Amino acid sequence: MGGFLTTAKTGTIGATPAGFEERLEWLCQFGKPRISRVSDGWFATIDMNTNTTGAEFKVTSDLGHATPSAALDIMIQRMLETLVKLGASA
Repeated sequence: MGGFLTTAKTGTIGATPAGFEERLEWLCQFGKPRISRVSDGWFATIDMNTNTTGAEFKVTSDLGHATPSAALDIMIQRMLETLVKLGASA
């Protein structure tokens, strides 16, 4: 993780923090992150903020990660990749 991301709609998004708690706090600027323990491991999701009535934007990890941090890393990676694609299409 880490580095800077630029999107057409949001400008520059700061570097992804290294610490687990810091990453969760950082994610709050984009929406409502959640970490859950499921039967076979950890899962991360974020309900992204939108400004469109009736629109939902959710990003998730896969189920069954060995650690909460692993699930969070995948979810953040997917979120950033999606924001880049959305910014490129704007």
